[in-house]
Amino acid sequence: MHLPYAYAYILLFALSSLVNGQFLPSAAPIVTRSPYLNAWVDLTGSKPNSWPKFWSTNRTLGWGGFIRVNGNDTYEWTGAAMEDPALKFTARSRQAAVLNNLIVTPTRTIFILRAGPIQFNVTYLSPIEPDDIVLQSFPFSYVFLDAVSADNQAHSVQVYSDLSGEWLSFADAVKIQWDTTLGPIIAHSAQLSTPKSLQEVTNMASDGTLYHATNAGNGVTWETGGHYAIRGWFLSQGSVNNTKNPDFRNINDNYPIFGYAHDLGSVTSTPVSVVWAVGLARNPVIRQTSGSDTLDLLPYWTTKYSSPLDGIQAFLADAPKAKERASALDAKIQKDAMKISSNYNDLVSLAARQTFASVETAVGPSDSIYMFMKDIGTSQRVNPVETLYAAFPAFLYINSTWGRYLLEPLLQYETSTQYTASYASPDIGSFFPIAAGQPNPSSLRSIDDSSAMLIMAWAQARFSGDQTLLNRYYSTFQKWADSIISSNPLNTAGAQTADGLDGQNDMSNLAIKGIIGIRAMAEISHTVGKGDDASKYQNQASSWVSSWLASASSGDHLLSTNSTSSSWSLMYNLYPDKLLGMKLVSQEIYDKQDRFYTTRTLSGDKYGLAYDSNAINVVKSHWTMLTAATTTDIGARDYFVKMVHDKATDSNNFATFPSTYSSVDGKLITGLASPAQGAAFGLLTLNLESKLAGLSGNTGGSPDTGSKSNVGAIAGGIVGGLAGLVLIVLGFFFFLRKRKARDYHEGESKPATFFARFGRDQPHPDDPLVDYHVEPMPLPSGYQSQQGRVSYSNSNSSSGQLLQLAPLRLHNADQSAAFQAPPLPRKTDRIATSSLEDVARYNSNRDVLPLPTSPSVGGTSSDASQLRHEVESLRREMEEMRSRTMYEPPPEYT
Repeated sequence: MHLPYAYAYILLFALSSLVNGQFLPSAAPIVTRSPYLNAWVDLTGSKPNSWPKFWSTNRTLGWGGFIRVNGNDTYEWTGAAMEDPALKFTARSRQAAVLNNLIVTPTRTIFILRAGPIQFNVTYLSPIEPDDIVLQSFPFSYVFLDAVSADNQAHSVQVYSDLSGEWLSFADAVKIQWDTTLGPIIAHSAQLSTPKSLQEVTNMASDGTLYHATNAGNGVTWETGGHYAIRGWFLSQGSVNNTKNPDFRNINDNYPIFGYAHDLGSVTSTPVSVVWAVGLARNPVIRQTSGSDTLDLLPYWTTKYSSPLDGIQAFLADAPKAKERASALDAKIQKDAMKISSNYNDLVSLAARQTFASVETAVGPSDSIYMFMKDIGTSQRVNPVETLYAAFPAFLYINSTWGRYLLEPLLQYETSTQYTASYASPDIGSFFPIAAGQPNPSSLRSIDDSSAMLIMAWAQARFSGDQTLLNRYYSTFQKWADSIISSNPLNTAGAQTADGLDGQNDMSNLAIKGIIGIRAMAEISHTVGKGDDASKYQNQASSWVSSWLASASSGDHLLSTNSTSSSWSLMYNLYPDKLLGMKLVSQEIYDKQDRFYTTRTLSGDKYGLAYDSNAINVVKSHWTMLTAATTTDIGARDYFVKMVHDKATDSNNFATFPSTYSSVDGKLITGLASPAQGAAFGLLTLNLESKLAGLSGNTGGSPDTGSKSNVGAIAGGIVGGLAGLVLIVLGFFFFLRKRKARDYHEGESKPATFFARFGRDQPHPDDPLVDYHVEPMPLPSGYQSQQGRVSYSNSNSSSGQLLQLAPLRLHNADQSAAFQAPPLPRKTDRIATSSLEDVARYNSNRDVLPLPTSPSVGGTSSDASQLRHEVESLRREMEEMRSRTMYEPPPEYT
């Protein structure tokens, strides 16, 4: 049996894409742990040695990083200090380290680098700790550097890292002071000489203390002082001088830096690892007003650690386990995301970094937990409802209980004597970190904000099983629901939306959000045992949705404004109908809207569709991704994902993954590093398990996630005329798999030999990886496998391939028991023992298959849609087989 030539060509193209893809965002997150510890690297030039930037992109954050090889050759892995001709040092050569690859995961950014004969990784780990709120609240990141000889020869290696005072203020002409604490760890600290509590200037905190720390040990030296002297000394000598500079001064006065040098000794085929901790601590973190009380709230980590130094010591001691937890979380998220596409996996990874970096976690009265989100990139507001609504899928997926911590500060304020409005407030403060409330919010956004709060409260309870908010604030929720009813979402003349669509009449997207909000109130009432209320709100929602469909549905799509037949919108507010299994809107309407999206995509701009026909050329990536979660058409869904991915990788515009930009040229409008990108998790939330039955009685996954809409289904999107193609493809693979064993062992160069690698069979008994329960991967060019180890057989120093490594030995670890490295994992631990080989495996699993955005010459819109489905079905079949047998988590350091 043979595939038709056209299909075979598409299939081979898809397979080649699996190994050639690479995600290179225009801005790579490196340290992303809070609104104020938020650093990115400009990769539009595809080089690692540039100065990091604050998320706003208009503030340089001084970070010098060097690696010195064989005493004379110097390479730069971060910063651009060696481009400064005033930096004097004796060396045979100075150059940037070669960036061979980049990996971005939900918790890590990994630079795969080459410094002459040394292969090394720099891994920036910003933890996400779903199971430990203390660790989640600790505003520190790890930086790991591990190195190995790439030519099997021994080489003398020293590495260096420093931070400057630029991390402390947007202004340069401000005085700072610093200190160094010695002990089991070495910790540099710096702060403004005159800090201003709970204030910020140009989005940077005026009360933060910067920390740069590492483990003490032989070969570790440290120094504080002027940048030229310290960097030049290291580059010439391979060490620094263990001295404190007492000359406190302005940030730009011979730029004070706080640095470390690590002598790795003779580096051979045994990897050597170094770890640093980078943090920005503030205490207090939020000033909260509720009623007549105003409290300065402490960071939640203070419930465990008496000082930042105590926390740093525990943080560094926990580094090996933190890497294991990060690897496990990354693997879970990416495995789920890869069931959709590699483009989607990239977006989820990037979105996670900036969503959770927007939050400060504080301890309230009786050790209660509150989370405060800054509206990064759009405004300075505290817990902005529209941004919470967009970001909420990320919190539901990671830990749905966290949704309560975000909503309760709003609810606590709105039930206080200070707040008298009958509808929800749009936020609890205009200027982070001061949560002073909004005592007189405009009523124009009352439908939008009240509906969003009701939807989020029910979603948090449904997926966590935690009814605390429903019971505690029921009367407030009821007041808001009655306010929506009195405002009548079917008649929204003069109302405003969170999008800024003002002055539009009868906005159907806003109307359906109001209707879903009322249905969410019915669910809340049912859950707390208020049966009469539940019936009242359920009947109201059902009545209204019929009227909404009658006025909002045109011949082939849903209108944006009911009075304008040519209007249209991305109906992202249908997402909670899908998420919460309400089924207010029939599948027939979803199908009609999907066909409309498919038609629109054929004439869409480079960076996607505008979110509304009344907002010409304005893309909102968060609403695009929520819309993708409403579609049952795989082609339309993947178009939305691809267009947002195109913006994330836009090499023409350096931007920290903005939420709002031009559909034509990608130019920034607003939303740099916005937490609203948490909307990317919308597709993943459709399969969350419900913990409360609600009115539907369903406690499994979303009841509307059958074969047609299930985001985890691999080939379920193929319909109609593609049934025959499915049979052909499946028959082809069954035929090849029957021949797999014979062709594999005969070593024949046949298609069956290639495709057999994607099968489910167990590894050969002699396979050294058998204890890991994975199948052997084809090695990159220039590598050979011998007794389970991979060796490099090409001395070409420019090669970017990676080596199989023996277990890492932690360099310069403290000798006390508290700082000993953990036992090395056994094979039965099923933990990767080679970070670099895992990177190679990961890189082989990329998929950048482009989707057609226009029909073939002479074809129709229907033809193009069908072709998109065919290509998608083939690609998804390959991804399913890869995810079953070939998926490997990102690098693991042992």
